[in-house]
Amino acid sequence: MSRRIIIGDIHGNYQGVEKLLSSINYKSSEDILIFVGDYNDHLELPDYSTRKTIDLLINLKEKSDNVYFVLGNHDLWMREWFINRGIPHPIWIKQGARETFKSYGILNLRDAESKINNIPQSHRDFYVDNIQDYYIDDEVIVVHGGFTNQGQMNAVSKGKKMEYEQIYQIIWDRRFIFSKLKEENIQFKKYFGNRYLVVGHTPYGPYTSEINKKWILVDGNSKAGKPQLGVILNDGEYSFIVEDK
Repeated sequence: MSRRIIIGDIHGNYQGVEKLLSSINYKSSEDILIFVGDYNDHLELPDYSTRKTIDLLINLKEKSDNVYFVLGNHDLWMREWFINRGIPHPIWIKQGARETFKSYGILNLRDAESKINNIPQSHRDFYVDNIQDYYIDDEVIVVHGGFTNQGQMNAVSKGKKMEYEQIYQIIWDRRFIFSKLKEENIQFKKYFGNRYLVVGHTPYGPYTSEINKKWILVDGNSKAGKPQLGVILNDGEYSFIVEDK
């Protein structure tokens, strides 16, 4: 059975991803590689770069059809900016937009729209076309945040497209992974059986749910300079992997 390697929120930490994949001897011809989202936006950190991160992710995808990118809230901000343009929203600016645009040589956010060609077309295509709302196979479900209702679980279990509001909710949810309600575990198993659930978004990982040991959080707060975090699923077992700083 192929290993499923699931990488937590990156936030420009491309070197951390490279170190992780090297440390576990990632094989593009054999492994399934899944990213939980939030590829851009970080604090003012040396050696972090959104541009170099997206270059890396595109390169990984070109080498294997078994590489998947799940949508995070920061990715949604970037995707919607490509569509709507203008000055980034003030909340996004505080959450790393300034550093993201700086990685493309755009130092003044008021110039972002007029300098959009600084951002390679392949990067724009990555956000608009290559990032999926969620990932599911017979072993694992990966969503960025979590679930807020059974309708979402039903849609994901059937591989269906969700309405924008539902997508927005599974991206932003911070509650489900920490739930102590047995009823929610029962609901989850109704739709997903004994699959793993892996999420990011909340920087308290590595964490495993108290009510279901197959619910795993892999956001290790790379955004703030902490080591890159991930998890390997293999032969029914899991093990966390952490960047060696």
